[in-house]
Amino acid sequence: MATDKFNLSALIKRGLVPVLSANMINKVVAFFSNILIVNFLTMEEYGVWSAAFNQLSFFLYLIGLGAYSGLLQYCSETRGEERFRYARYAVLAETAADLLLTASVIVYAMLGIGGIPQSRTVLLWLSGTVVLQGIFTVGQNLLRVEMANSQYAMLLNVNSLSLSVLSCVGAWLAGLGGVIAARYAAWILTVVFCGVFCRGYIAPMRQAGRLTAAQKKAFWSFSLFSGVGSMLNSLVYLLDVTVIEFMMSDAVSVALYKTATLIPEGMLFVPNAVLTVLYPVIAAHNKDAAWVKSMTKKMLLVLGIGNAVISLGLTLFAPWIIRILWGPDYLGALAPFRILSITYFFWGTFRIPGTVILSCLRKVQWNLISGVIACVCNVVLDVVLVQLWGTVGAAVATLGVVLISSALSFGYLFWVLRKEGGETPA
Repeated sequence: MATDKFNLSALIKRGLVPVLSANMINKVVAFFSNILIVNFLTMEEYGVWSAAFNQLSFFLYLIGLGAYSGLLQYCSETRGEERFRYARYAVLAETAADLLLTASVIVYAMLGIGGIPQSRTVLLWLSGTVVLQGIFTVGQNLLRVEMANSQYAMLLNVNSLSLSVLSCVGAWLAGLGGVIAARYAAWILTVVFCGVFCRGYIAPMRQAGRLTAAQKKAFWSFSLFSGVGSMLNSLVYLLDVTVIEFMMSDAVSVALYKTATLIPEGMLFVPNAVLTVLYPVIAAHNKDAAWVKSMTKKMLLVLGIGNAVISLGLTLFAPWIIRILWGPDYLGALAPFRILSITYFFWGTFRIPGTVILSCLRKVQWNLISGVIACVCNVVLDVVLVQLWGTVGAAVATLGVVLISSALSFGYLFWVLRKEGGETPA
């Protein structure tokens, strides 16, 4: 059992500052690039783009069928040649799964499913980015395992800056088609940098042996539960936009709601950055319940204070934020923006930490169960409330779902940590 104590200063030395800074820079750059894209495209074009990207995001949550999470977990727990065996297997599994996922996107787009017809063509053109994003995900997690957080931060910056800058240029020069072409260029550039930063893994992975059948079974058991659970726990905004698209069939409503989500969703980089650095550390200590419990309490205090300040600021200054960033035409997004800003507090303080820590403890089955419950609640609430209140109803549904899933995740986490002995099964 691990005996190391949670030490914030040590965590900072391991790379919390560069990761947090990179996430902040990336979100700021992406946010302002979205503002420019909104201005370069017509509201109709932006609604089509949002609908297509929203549909693609459903598939991207299944990227690698969760193999990337198995890579992060098992490579964090193991050392030496065994780590490279898991890394090798995860990379091969990720690639095969992403090729299958690409084919699925193409079939979906060709079937013509969707409330906005033009979005199907855009989705078809975006399908080729799935494999490129899978490579990026693997590269990120390999760097996280090694706690090479400075390189991880650099890779994030390359990806974000290239996507943001090139997308703006593409939108300005060629409209929606230019955005699509720019994203391909950005992802290819990102993959090149992935190869540079992760080159130290290539030779050891080639020389590594194969996993046993039992190890592969355990790997996929964790990965599939983790991948599907993560997808279900992340569908909130996607389901909202999809229900609005199908029930209202209005690109303007999609654009307004998508705009309302940009800042509250974007600010989740704060808890995500903290958990990015913490994950390998927690996974390595996942049999020491006392350590995990102590770390969780300290993390909740820090995140709670920070997220409360952010949530309150966004809620109070919402009218000025919307007017300055998007203009008076987007004031229709005011009420959803305020509701989602309140939602941010619960999402960033309880929901994200709860699901991530449970994953570190290999309690991915519960993440899947809570994800299914949250997903069902989300669909029901969206259908009912969007019909009643439109985009405001979608925002209220999101708040309700986040409260439910937060209670499920943290309730189970504390139950696990309080069990006699506090051990988590290997």
